[in-house]
Amino acid sequence: NDVDASQAKISGLSPSANFGLNVFEGIRCYQAAGASELNIFRLDAHIDRLRKSCKIMRIDTDVDEDVIYKAIEAVIGANKLKEDCAVRVVLMVDGEGSWHATGPTSMFIMATPRPRHEIDNSSGYTASVSSWTRIHDNMMPPRVKAGANYINSRYGFLQAQKDGYDLPIFLDHAGKVSESSGSCLFIIRDGALITPPLSSSVLESITRSCVFELAADANLKVLERQIDRTELYISDEVFLCGSAVEISPLVSIDQYAIGDATPGPISHFLLKKYLEVASGLDDKYRNWLRPVAI
Repeated sequence: NDVDASQAKISGLSPSANFGLNVFEGIRCYQAAGASELNIFRLDAHIDRLRKSCKIMRIDTDVDEDVIYKAIEAVIGANKLKEDCAVRVVLMVDGEGSWHATGPTSMFIMATPRPRHEIDNSSGYTASVSSWTRIHDNMMPPRVKAGANYINSRYGFLQAQKDGYDLPIFLDHAGKVSESSGSCLFIIRDGALITPPLSSSVLESITRSCVFELAADANLKVLERQIDRTELYISDEVFLCGSAVEISPLVSIDQYAIGDATPGPISHFLLKKYLEVASGLDDKYRNWLRPVAI
């Protein structure tokens, strides 16, 4: 049912409210070029990941793509959204159980306006290598997109902000580069894109997989391998990727300038291509989009 945000309720005794026992997806919707519709970007992949998160977390629920699509469509319509927006889909363990409860499960969907990343050559983010270690598979599996996992990101993000940086970069339990808070990381050296493997405590990122395909189309070499901390400092370019940040260049890390301290040409190209695809301007990737009339 459509409910005004001010009227939404969840029990204060629920496992979701008390222990972060929920899984979620952040999904972007982009205004389609030359059409009165929004494109839900990679809905199938997001629903597949949501289903896998529930399986690993042992949350008892059915995840139906058509049900969620219709709910997103209804929420977009109820909010009269006709612009780029972000949709949050949350499956939460409700009721009054404890941290080990597997149900009952409720679904929450919300959509809010969110403009796409500006394409320019003058702005980028600063980052610092965090003193907080990234969670790992035998502790709190990063491939599960669970609310509780993001407390790890909270520690690193707030530390980075307090120290005067925009974002953190986490190292994994082996001391190798992992990812940022809520986004994966690529470095570029000698024209090749390099990103940590999933075994480096990395989320199975949908945007990361998109970058692989867009880079291959442009005949750019992509490598998955471990990255040392100091390799960050001597990279030609570094960018973060994720549904929220899209493709966001870093211009300095630990006060080391990356390249000439402006977004590099490959990062710029990939962001431009990513947004073209999301806007429906590339027929090859039409299957990445699920339209909603506005």
